[in-house]
Amino acid sequence: MRLPDAHRAGLSGCQALAAAAACLNEHRWPLAPPTAGNIEISFSLPYHCKYGQRLCVIGASDKLGAWDVAQAVPMEWTDGDVWMVDLKLPAR
Repeated sequence: MRLPDAHRAGLSGCQALAAAAACLNEHRWPLAPPTAGNIEISFSLPYHCKYGQRLCVIGASDKLGAWDVAQAVPMEWTDGDVWMVDLKLPAR
């Protein structure tokens, strides 16, 4: 399921992020992924939420909050209800 389809299907923020992860897992790298250093990743998720709510990125890496919701990386709202964040993460 592509991200815009997930949004139109009325998925919750968590469900839409799960769809995003599935899209990333399905992506076939044209070259071998980097094995050292950092990689830059941009997350962009079209999602309409209620005023005062926000979307965050969370994961196992310390830079993604180590699954601690209080440490999750907040995304920024942009026009058109698109949430975005650019991150540098360890390649491995």
